[in-house]
Amino acid sequence: MTRVPKAALLISSLGLVPFFLCASLIFLQSHNPNSPIILADNVEIKKVLVVYGAIILSFMSGTLWGFAASNPSNKSNKVYALSVIPALISIPIIPGHFFSLGYYPKLSLIYLLTCFITILLLDSYFFLKKLAPRWWMKLRIPLTLLVSGCLLIGIMM
Repeated sequence: MTRVPKAALLISSLGLVPFFLCASLIFLQSHNPNSPIILADNVEIKKVLVVYGAIILSFMSGTLWGFAASNPSNKSNKVYALSVIPALISIPIIPGHFFSLGYYPKLSLIYLLTCFITILLLDSYFFLKKLAPRWWMKLRIPLTLLVSGCLLIGIMM
């Protein structure tokens, strides 16, 4: 398998920072709720985690669309349809509308975790169809595991 390009690895790693920061704050707040370091309560921090996760879901949707569009041999409408799933499934976790789960942070985080696992399955499908680069899963599996761990902290605390 080909190595992950350094730029992709660096940018992806930087994209993990908000997940780690939110998970760390949730963990610290849960173990020391009166700490003057924490600027918000866990509910607010979980909302930030949910909104950032929804942004990343939409970004991943665009990435999959790009894979489908950049492959001239791809004549399948199926891959285009599959590529919009991450953006569509993120709608319920965006707060402030009728269908929103945003008022229930724990439920939103459970849903978000399910969405990230779903995206990994879509990534695998695109990889197997040779639409994604050969290094793609080498990057996506660890990222999904790390994001999932951060979301689990938010769910359990």
